[in-house]
Amino acid sequence: MRSLFAPVAVLVIEDDPNVGEFLRDFLQESSYTPILCHGVRQALDALSANPDIRVGLVDIHLTSMTGFDLLEHLKAQGTALEAVMMTGRSSCTPDLWRQAGELGVHDILQKPMDHGRLLAALVRAVRAAEQRQRITSLQNRLDQQARSVTRLSVSAAMAEARTMMPAAMPLEQGELSQAESILLERLVACARLRDDGTGAHCQRVGRYVRLLADETGLPPVLGEQMGWAAMLHDLGKIGVPDRLINKPGLLNPEEMIIMRGHAAIGHGLLEGTQHPVLQLAAEIALGHHEHFDGSGYPQGLRGEDIPLSARLTALCDVYDALRMQRPYKARLDHQAALRVLLQGDGYSCPQHFDPVLLAAFARIEQQFARIFDHDEDL
Repeated sequence: MRSLFAPVAVLVIEDDPNVGEFLRDFLQESSYTPILCHGVRQALDALSANPDIRVGLVDIHLTSMTGFDLLEHLKAQGTALEAVMMTGRSSCTPDLWRQAGELGVHDILQKPMDHGRLLAALVRAVRAAEQRQRITSLQNRLDQQARSVTRLSVSAAMAEARTMMPAAMPLEQGELSQAESILLERLVACARLRDDGTGAHCQRVGRYVRLLADETGLPPVLGEQMGWAAMLHDLGKIGVPDRLINKPGLLNPEEMIIMRGHAAIGHGLLEGTQHPVLQLAAEIALGHHEHFDGSGYPQGLRGEDIPLSARLTALCDVYDALRMQRPYKARLDHQAALRVLLQGDGYSCPQHFDPVLLAAFARIEQQFARIFDHDEDL
C-alpha cells in the first residue's frame, strides 16, 4: 500500500463516465489521487494546470484521437507521461503492442481490468516517473554547475568516481567535470538496478567499448566517452516489469514487444542534454539493438545509418550476454561465444555487426576474455 507515502496523482483519461467514476473510486481506495478526465481536451487542460502529473491511466480508444496519439502529442510538447493503457477489446493486435513498446507504455489492460495487475502496472509507472524526475534533477544540476566547475585532472576524476562507486570504470584518458562525473555515476547506479544483480555487466560493456574503440583507431577521449556512455545502454530497463526481466523462459510475442520498449525508454531518459557523454548514451540506448543488416529494432536501421557508438556497444553487449548466465539461458565459455559472433548460431549471426568492428574484435578477442574472467565475480 502507498499509505506510507504522499498520494501520487494519476491522470485517468476515460470517455465512458461509468468506467471513469469506478476507476476514480478504486484509485482513491488504493491511496492514489485520481484526476478524472472525460476526453482529450479535459486531459490537456488538467496537465496544463497540474504540470507535476507524471502518471496516466489512458484509454486507447478515445473519441477524438487514440491514446497513443495523445502520448505522441504530449511527447512532442515535452511532457513525459508514464502511461498504463486500457482497452475494451478482447485482444490486442501486434500493432498495438508495437506502439506500446515504442512509447514505453507499462502495460495494456483489458476491461474489465484485473485489479492486482492494474495496481502492479501503476507501481511500475510511478517508479519510472520518480526515476525520470531524479535524472531530470541531476541534469538540471549539471547544467547549473557546468559553467562554474573547474575541470578535474584524470587522477582526481578517478578518485571521485571511486568514492561514489568503487567498481566504476577507471578513467585513463581525457577529463570529466566534477558535475559530469557525479551525474554519470548516479546514472550508472540506476542502470545497475536492472543489470545482472551485481552491475558487472554494464561495467564490462563499458570496458569492452573502450578497448574496441582504441583498436579501431578512434581518438582516446572519444573512446573514453563512449565507454562511459555504453554503461548506460540498458538504463531503459527500469521501465520494464520485473516479471519479464526475471522470467526463466523465453518471452512470448507480447512480452517481447514490452521488453524491446526499453530502447525507447532509455533514449527518452537520456536525450535533451548538451553534454557529449549523455548525448552518446542516448543514441546508444536507442540503437544498441539495431543490426548492421537492418534486421534489428526499434527503427530497423541499416549499416552506417546506425551510430558508431551503438554499433560498438551492440557487439560488446552481445559478447557479454553470451558469456553470462541468464534466467532463460546457460552461460557460454569464451570460445563458444567467439564462434557465435563469427559464425552465428541461428539467433545471432555475423551480419548483425559492423564487419570492420567484428574484424577488430577478432584481433583482440583474448582481451575481451580477460576482462570477463577478471570481472565475473564482482
